[in-house]
Amino acid sequence: MLGVQVQYDAIRPEQGEGFNSTTGETVRHDHGMKRWIRGFFARRWYIKLWNAVFFLGALVTCVLGTYSSVKSMVDAYASGSSTAFSCVGPV
Repeated sequence: MLGVQVQYDAIRPEQGEGFNSTTGETVRHDHGMKRWIRGFFARRWYIKLWNAVFFLGALVTCVLGTYSSVKSMVDAYASGSSTAFSCVGPV
């Protein structure tokens, strides 16, 4: 959602940028980081900031969950009583 909002707000129709439906062509006069920064701070920057913070929080949660599950699997298989490819329960 954040990337779509930034790209949409970076379009400058008064300078001829946008999508030409007759030719199917997209017109851009600039590119790169300058365009992304302009799109981020164009309109409703506070909503984009909230989406960026929310994304970073979700990313941190994903990393911590992955770390926790890998650590618990390493601890479970370290004892040697259970293996990853056995049909017998670990109890």
